[in-house]
Amino acid sequence: MALYTNIKGPINYTTVGSPTIENGIVSDLSYSDYVKTTTETIITSNSNIELYARFKLDNLDTGFKAIFNIGSVWSSPILSVYGNYVTGYSGDIYEYRLSIDTWYRAKLVGKNGIWTGYVYDDNENLLYSKSKENSFTDRNGIVFIGAAYGSASPTIGSIDLNETYININGNAWFGTSFSKVKLYSQSAITYTKVGNVSITDDGIATGFTDKTDYLTLPAFNPGTAKWKFTTKVKIYDMASQISLIDRNSSTRCFQIVVRTTKKFRVNISTNGSSKANEVDGTHVLSTNTIYYISFEYDGSKYYLKYSTDNINWTTDITINNSTKIYPVSTMCMGHSWYNSGTEKWNGEIYLRYTRFEIDGVTNDKYKLHCLEGN
Repeated sequence: MALYTNIKGPINYTTVGSPTIENGIVSDLSYSDYVKTTTETIITSNSNIELYARFKLDNLDTGFKAIFNIGSVWSSPILSVYGNYVTGYSGDIYEYRLSIDTWYRAKLVGKNGIWTGYVYDDNENLLYSKSKENSFTDRNGIVFIGAAYGSASPTIGSIDLNETYININGNAWFGTSFSKVKLYSQSAITYTKVGNVSITDDGIATGFTDKTDYLTLPAFNPGTAKWKFTTKVKIYDMASQISLIDRNSSTRCFQIVVRTTKKFRVNISTNGSSKANEVDGTHVLSTNTIYYISFEYDGSKYYLKYSTDNINWTTDITINNSTKIYPVSTMCMGHSWYNSGTEKWNGEIYLRYTRFEIDGVTNDKYKLHCLEGN
Protein backbone atom coordinates (compact mmCIF):
# COMPACT_ATOMS: atom_id res chain seq x y z
CA MET A 1 0.00 0.00 0.00
CA ALA A 2 1.46 3.36 -0.97
CA LEU A 3 0.60 6.46 1.00
CA TYR A 4 1.72 10.07 1.18
CA THR A 5 4.60 10.85 3.47
CA ASN A 6 7.26 13.51 3.77
CA ILE A 7 10.42 12.21 2.10
CA LYS A 8 13.66 13.26 3.78
CA GLY A 9 16.11 11.25 1.75
CA PRO A 10 19.30 12.41 0.04
CA ILE A 11 18.84 15.15 -2.54
CA ASN A 12 19.97 14.04 -5.98
CA TYR A 13 22.13 16.97 -7.04
CA THR A 14 25.68 17.72 -8.05
CA THR A 15 27.51 21.03 -7.91
CA VAL A 16 29.02 22.95 -10.82
CA GLY A 17 31.84 25.36 -10.03
CA SER A 18 32.15 26.40 -6.39
CA PRO A 19 28.82 27.32 -4.82
CA THR A 20 28.74 27.32 -1.02
CA ILE A 21 26.49 24.70 0.59
CA GLU A 22 26.04 24.77 4.36
CA ASN A 23 23.32 22.67 6.04
CA GLY A 24 21.64 22.28 2.68
CA ILE A 25 21.52 26.01 1.90
CA VAL A 26 23.29 26.92 -1.32
CA SER A 27 24.69 30.43 -1.91
CA ASP A 28 27.54 32.18 -3.77
CA LEU A 29 25.74 31.33 -7.00
CA SER A 30 26.61 32.61 -10.46
CA TYR A 31 26.44 31.68 -14.13
CA SER A 32 29.23 29.15 -13.54
CA ASP A 33 28.53 28.23 -9.88
CA TYR A 34 25.27 26.43 -9.22
CA VAL A 35 23.56 23.09 -8.49
CA LYS A 36 22.09 20.70 -11.01
CA THR A 37 20.18 17.44 -10.81
CA THR A 38 21.94 14.22 -11.65
CA THR A 39 19.13 12.90 -13.84
CA GLU A 40 16.94 14.35 -16.56
CA THR A 41 13.22 14.90 -16.48
CA ILE A 42 10.55 15.47 -19.11
CA ILE A 43 7.80 18.02 -18.57
CA THR A 44 5.07 18.27 -21.19
CA SER A 45 1.96 20.34 -21.63
CA ASN A 46 -0.01 17.40 -20.19
CA SER A 47 2.11 17.11 -17.04
CA ASN A 48 0.82 18.08 -13.63
CA ILE A 49 3.71 20.02 -12.12
CA GLU A 50 4.44 21.44 -8.69
CA LEU A 51 7.59 23.46 -8.07
CA TYR A 52 8.40 24.64 -4.57
CA ALA A 53 11.39 26.58 -3.24
CA ARG A 54 12.57 28.34 -0.11
CA PHE A 55 14.84 31.22 -1.08
CA LYS A 56 16.30 34.54 -0.02
CA LEU A 57 17.35 37.54 -2.15
CA ASP A 58 20.63 39.38 -1.62
CA ASN A 59 19.96 42.00 -4.32
CA LEU A 60 17.11 43.65 -6.21
CA ASP A 61 18.98 44.04 -9.50
CA THR A 62 16.78 43.91 -12.60
CA GLY A 63 17.05 40.64 -14.49
CA PHE A 64 16.05 37.02 -14.06
CA LYS A 65 17.38 35.48 -10.85
CA ALA A 66 16.62 31.86 -11.62
CA ILE A 67 15.48 29.29 -9.08
CA PHE A 68 14.78 26.55 -11.65
CA ASN A 69 15.89 26.26 -15.28
CA ILE A 70 14.98 23.10 -17.15
CA GLY A 71 16.87 22.08 -20.27
CA SER A 72 19.94 24.31 -20.08
CA VAL A 73 21.37 27.26 -18.19
CA TRP A 74 20.26 29.45 -21.09
CA SER A 75 16.64 28.25 -21.02
CA SER A 76 13.97 30.67 -19.92
CA PRO A 77 13.64 30.09 -16.16
CA ILE A 78 10.55 28.18 -15.12
CA LEU A 79 10.57 29.68 -11.60
CA SER A 80 12.58 32.81 -10.91
CA VAL A 81 12.64 36.33 -9.48
CA TYR A 82 12.76 39.36 -11.75
CA GLY A 83 13.87 42.48 -9.93
CA ASN A 84 11.98 42.02 -6.68
CA TYR A 85 8.95 39.98 -7.71
CA VAL A 86 8.58 36.26 -8.33
CA THR A 87 7.73 35.17 -11.87
CA GLY A 88 6.37 31.85 -13.07
CA TYR A 89 6.74 30.11 -16.40
CA SER A 90 6.02 32.27 -19.49
CA GLY A 91 4.64 35.27 -17.70
CA ASP A 92 4.00 37.51 -14.75
CA ILE A 93 2.03 35.13 -12.55
CA TYR A 94 3.48 36.79 -9.47
CA GLU A 95 3.29 40.45 -8.58
CA TYR A 96 4.04 40.37 -4.85
CA ARG A 97 7.03 42.57 -4.02
CA LEU A 98 9.87 41.00 -2.07
CA SER A 99 12.55 42.33 0.28
CA ILE A 100 16.21 41.37 0.51
CA ASP A 101 17.65 39.23 3.32
CA THR A 102 14.22 37.71 4.03
CA TRP A 103 13.31 34.06 3.57
CA TYR A 104 10.33 33.41 1.30
CA ARG A 105 8.67 30.32 -0.11
CA ALA A 106 7.25 30.15 -3.62
CA LYS A 107 5.12 27.48 -5.25
CA LEU A 108 4.19 27.16 -8.91
CA VAL A 109 1.52 24.64 -9.90
CA GLY A 110 0.74 23.78 -13.54
CA LYS A 111 -2.33 21.69 -14.22
CA ASN A 112 -4.60 21.41 -17.26
CA GLY A 113 -3.05 24.45 -18.88
CA ILE A 114 -3.59 26.69 -15.84
CA TRP A 115 -0.60 27.97 -13.87
CA THR A 116 -1.09 29.15 -10.30
CA GLY A 117 1.65 30.92 -8.37
CA TYR A 118 1.83 31.30 -4.61
CA VAL A 119 4.14 33.37 -2.40
CA TYR A 120 4.44 32.56 1.31
CA ASP A 121 6.42 33.99 4.20
CA ASP A 122 8.81 31.64 5.97
CA ASN A 123 6.05 30.39 8.28
CA GLU A 124 4.03 29.38 5.19
CA ASN A 125 1.47 32.14 5.62
CA LEU A 126 0.07 32.90 2.17
CA LEU A 127 1.04 36.39 1.00
CA TYR A 128 -0.14 36.29 -2.61
CA SER A 129 -1.56 34.00 -5.25
CA LYS A 130 -2.61 34.33 -8.88
CA SER A 131 -3.69 31.99 -11.67
CA LYS A 132 -3.14 32.36 -15.39
CA GLU A 133 -3.75 30.29 -18.49
CA ASN A 134 -0.55 29.78 -20.47
CA SER A 135 0.75 27.82 -23.40
CA PHE A 136 3.56 25.49 -22.41
CA THR A 137 6.61 24.43 -24.35
CA ASP A 138 7.71 20.89 -23.55
CA ARG A 139 10.95 20.74 -21.59
CA ASN A 140 13.40 17.88 -21.43
CA GLY A 141 16.72 17.73 -19.61
CA ILE A 142 18.65 18.48 -16.46
CA VAL A 143 17.19 20.89 -13.92
CA PHE A 144 19.52 23.74 -12.97
CA ILE A 145 18.97 25.23 -9.51
CA GLY A 146 20.20 28.74 -8.79
CA ALA A 147 22.08 29.14 -12.06
CA ALA A 148 22.16 32.75 -13.27
CA TYR A 149 20.16 33.12 -16.46
CA GLY A 150 22.88 34.31 -18.83
CA SER A 151 26.39 35.41 -17.86
CA ALA A 152 25.32 38.97 -17.05
CA SER A 153 22.25 38.09 -14.96
CA PRO A 154 22.12 38.65 -11.19
CA THR A 155 21.89 35.70 -8.80
CA ILE A 156 19.04 34.68 -6.55
CA GLY A 157 21.01 34.86 -3.30
CA SER A 158 20.35 31.65 -1.33
CA ILE A 159 18.19 28.56 -1.88
CA ASP A 160 17.38 26.07 0.87
CA LEU A 161 17.69 22.68 -0.85
CA ASN A 162 16.13 20.97 2.18
CA GLU A 163 12.87 22.78 1.42
CA THR A 164 13.01 22.82 -2.38
CA TYR A 165 11.36 20.23 -4.57
CA ILE A 166 9.82 19.30 -7.90
CA ASN A 167 6.75 17.06 -8.20
CA ILE A 168 5.73 15.75 -11.61
CA ASN A 169 2.43 13.92 -11.96
CA GLY A 170 2.28 13.36 -8.21
CA ASN A 171 5.74 11.81 -7.92
CA ALA A 172 8.72 13.28 -6.12
CA TRP A 173 11.36 13.82 -8.75
CA PHE A 174 13.83 16.02 -6.89
CA GLY A 175 14.40 16.98 -3.29
CA THR A 176 12.34 16.91 -0.13
CA SER A 177 8.81 16.41 -1.36
CA PHE A 178 5.47 14.77 -0.85
CA SER A 179 5.15 11.63 -2.88
CA LYS A 180 3.70 8.14 -2.79
CA VAL A 181 6.07 5.65 -1.17
CA LYS A 182 5.84 2.00 -0.14
CA LEU A 183 5.47 1.30 3.53
CA TYR A 184 7.66 -1.25 5.26
CA SER A 185 4.63 -2.64 7.08
CA GLN A 186 1.72 -4.45 5.46
CA SER A 187 -0.86 -2.14 6.98
CA ALA A 188 -0.98 1.59 7.37
CA ILE A 189 -2.89 4.19 9.28
CA THR A 190 -5.33 6.19 7.19
CA TYR A 191 -7.66 8.84 8.46
CA THR A 192 -11.42 8.87 8.20
CA LYS A 193 -13.09 12.24 7.86
CA VAL A 194 -16.11 12.68 10.14
CA GLY A 195 -18.47 15.51 9.26
CA ASN A 196 -17.32 18.48 7.22
CA VAL A 197 -13.64 18.96 7.98
CA SER A 198 -12.08 20.92 5.12
CA ILE A 199 -8.92 19.37 3.60
CA THR A 200 -6.96 21.20 0.89
CA ASP A 201 -5.01 19.62 -1.95
CA ASP A 202 -1.90 20.14 0.21
CA GLY A 203 -3.44 18.06 3.02
CA ILE A 204 -4.18 20.95 5.38
CA ALA A 205 -7.19 20.16 7.58
CA THR A 206 -9.35 22.88 9.16
CA GLY A 207 -12.94 23.38 10.28
CA PHE A 208 -12.96 21.16 13.37
CA THR A 209 -16.07 21.47 15.56
CA ASP A 210 -17.22 20.01 18.85
CA LYS A 211 -18.58 16.47 18.45
CA THR A 212 -19.34 16.77 14.72
CA ASP A 213 -16.31 17.51 12.53
CA TYR A 214 -13.01 15.72 13.20
CA LEU A 215 -10.77 12.90 11.95
CA THR A 216 -10.43 9.36 13.25
CA LEU A 217 -7.34 7.14 13.08
CA PRO A 218 -7.26 3.34 13.51
CA ALA A 219 -5.24 1.70 16.26
CA PHE A 220 -1.68 0.41 15.96
CA ASN A 221 0.38 -1.86 18.17
CA PRO A 222 4.18 -1.39 18.10
CA GLY A 223 4.78 -4.28 20.48
CA THR A 224 8.03 -3.66 22.34
CA ALA A 225 9.33 -1.14 19.81
CA LYS A 226 9.89 2.53 20.36
CA TRP A 227 7.47 4.81 18.54
CA LYS A 228 6.86 8.43 17.65
CA PHE A 229 3.92 10.56 16.58
CA THR A 230 4.71 13.70 14.61
CA THR A 231 2.60 16.42 13.07
CA LYS A 232 2.62 20.04 11.95
CA VAL A 233 0.03 22.58 13.06
CA LYS A 234 -0.98 26.21 13.18
CA ILE A 235 -3.16 27.61 16.01
CA TYR A 236 -5.72 30.33 15.37
CA ASP A 237 -6.89 30.95 18.92
CA MET A 238 -6.31 29.59 22.44
CA ALA A 239 -9.20 31.23 24.28
CA SER A 240 -10.36 27.75 25.29
CA GLN A 241 -8.53 24.44 25.67
CA ILE A 242 -8.07 22.73 22.30
CA SER A 243 -7.26 19.08 21.65
CA LEU A 244 -4.94 17.90 18.88
CA ILE A 245 -5.11 14.10 19.29
CA ASP A 246 -6.92 11.87 21.75
CA ARG A 247 -8.20 8.33 22.21
CA ASN A 248 -11.61 7.31 20.96
CA SER A 249 -12.54 4.84 23.72
CA SER A 250 -11.67 4.09 27.34
CA THR A 251 -8.40 2.21 27.05
CA ARG A 252 -4.65 2.70 26.75
CA CYS A 253 -4.10 6.12 25.19
CA PHE A 254 -2.43 9.51 25.09
CA GLN A 255 -3.75 13.01 24.57
CA ILE A 256 -2.10 16.25 23.44
CA VAL A 257 -3.90 19.51 24.10
CA VAL A 258 -3.10 23.22 24.19
CA ARG A 259 -4.45 24.91 27.29
CA THR A 260 -5.76 28.44 27.81
CA THR A 261 -2.36 29.20 29.33
CA LYS A 262 -1.06 28.78 25.73
CA LYS A 263 1.02 25.80 26.86
CA PHE A 264 1.01 22.13 25.88
CA ARG A 265 -0.48 19.46 28.12
CA VAL A 266 0.06 15.72 27.67
CA ASN A 267 -2.07 13.00 29.28
CA ILE A 268 -1.09 9.33 29.22
CA SER A 269 -3.29 6.60 30.62
CA THR A 270 -3.78 2.81 30.73
CA ASN A 271 -7.53 3.02 31.39
CA GLY A 272 -8.74 6.08 29.52
CA SER A 273 -8.70 8.40 32.52
CA SER A 274 -7.91 12.00 31.57
CA LYS A 275 -6.27 12.57 34.96
CA ALA A 276 -3.98 9.53 34.99
CA ASN A 277 -0.76 11.33 34.19
CA GLU A 278 -1.19 14.98 33.24
CA VAL A 279 1.94 17.03 32.62
CA ASP A 280 2.06 20.65 31.44
CA GLY A 281 4.78 22.20 29.36
CA THR A 282 6.49 25.54 29.94
CA HIS A 283 6.76 26.99 26.45
CA VAL A 284 4.23 29.74 25.66
CA LEU A 285 2.84 29.21 22.16
CA SER A 286 1.98 31.92 19.64
CA THR A 287 -1.04 32.09 17.36
CA ASN A 288 -0.70 31.91 13.57
CA THR A 289 2.74 30.31 13.87
CA ILE A 290 3.79 27.01 12.33
CA TYR A 291 4.76 24.39 14.93
CA TYR A 292 6.13 20.91 14.31
CA ILE A 293 5.21 18.58 17.20
CA SER A 294 6.71 15.25 18.17
CA PHE A 295 5.47 12.90 20.90
CA GLU A 296 7.69 9.87 21.35
CA TYR A 297 8.35 6.88 23.59
CA ASP A 298 11.96 5.71 23.96
CA GLY A 299 11.29 2.61 26.05
CA SER A 300 11.36 4.31 29.45
CA LYS A 301 10.16 7.90 29.02
CA TYR A 302 7.77 9.99 26.97
CA TYR A 303 8.78 13.27 25.39
CA LEU A 304 6.83 16.06 23.77
CA LYS A 305 9.04 18.20 21.57
CA TYR A 306 8.34 21.17 19.33
CA SER A 307 10.10 23.02 16.54
CA THR A 308 9.35 26.05 14.37
CA ASP A 309 11.63 24.99 11.50
CA ASN A 310 11.52 21.14 11.61
CA ILE A 311 15.28 21.21 12.23
CA ASN A 312 15.91 22.53 15.75
CA TRP A 313 13.80 20.76 18.38
CA THR A 314 13.12 21.65 22.03
CA THR A 315 11.87 19.16 24.64
CA ASP A 316 8.94 20.78 26.45
CA ILE A 317 7.54 17.82 28.42
CA THR A 318 9.25 14.71 29.81
CA ILE A 319 7.22 11.96 31.50
CA ASN A 320 9.17 9.37 33.49
CA ASN A 321 6.92 6.36 32.99
CA SER A 322 7.93 3.05 31.43
CA THR A 323 4.33 1.87 31.00
CA LYS A 324 3.73 1.23 27.32
CA ILE A 325 1.07 3.63 26.10
CA TYR A 326 0.03 3.50 22.47
CA PRO A 327 -3.24 3.73 20.52
CA VAL A 328 -4.65 0.23 20.81
CA SER A 329 -8.06 1.76 20.12
CA THR A 330 -9.24 4.30 17.59
CA MET A 331 -7.70 7.74 17.91
CA CYS A 332 -9.25 11.04 16.91
CA MET A 333 -7.69 14.30 15.77
CA GLY A 334 -9.33 17.67 16.09
CA HIS A 335 -11.28 17.31 19.33
CA SER A 336 -11.22 15.64 22.76
CA TRP A 337 -12.98 12.35 23.29
CA TYR A 338 -12.52 12.69 27.06
CA ASN A 339 -15.09 15.46 27.14
CA SER A 340 -17.55 13.90 24.68
CA GLY A 341 -16.14 15.67 21.69
CA THR A 342 -15.51 19.12 23.10
CA GLU A 343 -12.21 21.03 23.07
CA LYS A 344 -12.12 21.34 19.29
CA TRP A 345 -8.79 22.12 17.61
CA ASN A 346 -8.90 25.77 16.60
CA GLY A 347 -6.45 25.91 13.74
CA GLU A 348 -4.80 23.81 11.05
CA ILE A 349 -3.40 20.26 11.01
CA TYR A 350 -0.99 19.40 8.18
CA LEU A 351 -1.81 15.78 7.35
CA ARG A 352 1.15 15.22 5.06
CA TYR A 353 3.43 15.89 8.01
CA THR A 354 1.37 13.67 10.32
CA ARG A 355 2.48 10.10 10.93
CA PHE A 356 3.41 7.37 13.39
CA GLU A 357 6.91 5.94 13.18
CA ILE A 358 7.73 2.58 14.72
CA ASP A 359 11.37 1.68 15.14
CA GLY A 360 11.67 -2.11 14.88
CA VAL A 361 14.09 -3.77 17.29
CA THR A 362 15.85 -5.76 14.58
CA ASN A 363 15.39 -3.26 11.75
CA ASP A 364 16.92 0.20 11.76
CA LYS A 365 14.44 1.40 9.14
CA TYR A 366 11.33 3.18 10.35
CA LYS A 367 8.08 1.48 9.59
CA LEU A 368 5.99 4.40 8.47
CA HIS A 369 2.33 4.36 9.39
CA CYS A 370 1.30 7.46 7.47
CA LEU A 371 -1.90 9.36 7.17
CA GLU A 372 -3.14 9.18 3.61
CA GLY A 373 -3.77 12.42 1.75
CA ASN A 374 -7.34 13.32 0.86
